[in-house]
Amino acid sequence: MSDRTTSPCPACRENGSDKKGNHLTVFSTGKFACAVHPGDKAHNRRILELRHDLGKDDASPPSKSKRPISHPRASKKRELGPVVEKYSYHDQGGREIYQVWRHDQPKDFSQHRITDGEARPTMEGIARVPYRLPEISAAETVWIVEGEKDVHTLESCGIVATTNAGGAEKWDSSWSHYFAGKEIVLCGDNDDPGRRHVDQVEAALKPVAKSVKRVTVPAPAKDISAHLEGLSDTEAIAAVEELLRQPDPLDALLDARRFDLSKPPPPARAIYRIGTATIATPGNLVVIAAQAKAGKSALVGAFIAAATGMDGDTLGIVSGNADGRALVHVDSEQSPADHHTIVATALRRVRADVQPAWLRSYRLADVSTKERFQLLQHELDRARQDHGGIHSVLIDGVADLVADPNDSGESFPMVERLHRLAVQFDTTIVCVLHFNPGSEFNKSRGHLGSQLERKSETNLALEKTDGVTVVYTKLARHAHIEKDAGARFQWDGETGMHLSIESARDEKAASDDFHNRATVDEAFQSKPSLRYSDLKAEIMRIRKVKERRAEDIIRAMVPKLLRKNLLGFYERLTA
Repeated sequence: MSDRTTSPCPACRENGSDKKGNHLTVFSTGKFACAVHPGDKAHNRRILELRHDLGKDDASPPSKSKRPISHPRASKKRELGPVVEKYSYHDQGGREIYQVWRHDQPKDFSQHRITDGEARPTMEGIARVPYRLPEISAAETVWIVEGEKDVHTLESCGIVATTNAGGAEKWDSSWSHYFAGKEIVLCGDNDDPGRRHVDQVEAALKPVAKSVKRVTVPAPAKDISAHLEGLSDTEAIAAVEELLRQPDPLDALLDARRFDLSKPPPPARAIYRIGTATIATPGNLVVIAAQAKAGKSALVGAFIAAATGMDGDTLGIVSGNADGRALVHVDSEQSPADHHTIVATALRRVRADVQPAWLRSYRLADVSTKERFQLLQHELDRARQDHGGIHSVLIDGVADLVADPNDSGESFPMVERLHRLAVQFDTTIVCVLHFNPGSEFNKSRGHLGSQLERKSETNLALEKTDGVTVVYTKLARHAHIEKDAGARFQWDGETGMHLSIESARDEKAASDDFHNRATVDEAFQSKPSLRYSDLKAEIMRIRKVKERRAEDIIRAMVPKLLRKNLLGFYERLTA
């Protein structure tokens, strides 16, 4: 007979940590252990309370304990500094049910259940509640802040306030009934987690509260305690009242963006064009997408060259930078030598012997994914300060700003951050990425590419056939450039760079013009003029086309090659 049996752990089932695993082991000696909480005396005491058939408390784990798949591995206990403050949490009846201890050196927090008047370092079996629950139950107006210290700060001003244990973004939406019909003031920490925390609390309470108002402490204060630090009671109350008089930050965000017919913004300046078609304006994203080795980096170099405003072959890109604003170019794919060649070739396109002071180009292939975006933000701040503004941003390898371009949870926020930077710095951000390899319909890479396509002002596509690359708009709000009218370029071995060639449409027009001149020469070889019917017959004979096509050719010849005389006959124009 086996010397042990396994069954569900009643303490684990009670707190919901695992409802299916048979991970309580009971030995024939009467000893027992929970595989999930080996050595946890408080957990074992609760097992004894729920299983009266068990013997003495013995936390010896099974020799080969298994952790249930549904339960995460317990983290190693961290070393905590000395306790500097204890915050008591009470139920609605005023009974103390748990405490949050604040530690120092280093700063940290721990939570402790109160059992028989004694604090124990566990929260098993405890239903969490908002801080100062008895006080907020009786109040009409409640401030919700981020941390017990901030609650005490506001209480010194005569304000009822609350928070939750665990820090930002740990609000329990099941507490909403405690705040039904109350006026709520939200004041989170002055950072991104604090703003997300306020968003979370607002979403939970707006359906039930009488009103919900946000207040934001002014920088550089991190929270309400820092904002009121050093003030007398009278001054602190006045400062809180001033915060309440400030418009709700969300109101300010909306009001600044509200349409007003009487206040039109200045016309959007064209930062980049292809011919006469504007492809990039401030506050927008632009995408350059292509298969590998189609000439994306050459086109990025043409953007740099065009920004100089100097004459040269810029592959159809038109720009200028008379104000000397910073052009920030980052490349996450090239080696140091290749990066230098790309930028040097861009300047050689316009015969620039000296690098413009505003051209700030960086290679970021050897830094981490996280660092790349941090460096981009940092560079935009200092470049604007150095040059009075940002002309444009060129990101050659935008997919390298995320770890996985197929992860929508990572890619969508990155596109949002890039768009925000474009608006913040009043510029355009040109993003270069690849089409999916083997994509039949030239689909951009992953969720990142799809979201960039949706959010971009212009999506430029590059297609390379027989060594010739054509640039056209795949999707665009303003600039609609058809493939046959798109700028074209190809590699020129003599100059060591890509050079422009005629568009397919211009090339066809030139070819048609050549054939039409030869046709006129032959048709009018022995006659000074021809009736329309005779001219049409001659064109059908010479070009071997049908009647309708011959009529189209005649229309193309007039008035460039032919004209009608007073008698209605067609005669050729002399050169």
